Amino acid sequence: MITPEKKFYIFGMGHREKHVYKNGELIRKKDNKVIYSWNVEREKFLYDRYMVVIWTIDGKTFLIEENETGLYVSETTNGERGHCVSCGGQNQSA
Repeated sequence: MITPEKKFYIFGMGHREKHVYKNGELIRKKDNKVIYSWNVEREKFLYDRYMVVIWTIDGKTFLIEENETGLYVSETTNGERGHCVSCGGQNQSA
């Protein structure tokens, strides 16, 4: 029996706090707490850009992306500034 591929993405460069995205959830690894969840219609993993793009069943688009300053979650459908997940919860632009 062939099982479907389970995609996931581990965020957390260097000594930064680790998070995992899989099955429509962004999970903080130190306590396995779900900090974001989505009703996913479609998702795309852009490993070379340190990013996951999520399209929800209600027509919204979200980005989870990591760069040198932190891990950000942004809703692109309304131009919302990215929420910095790994910066102590501060709102900072990605």
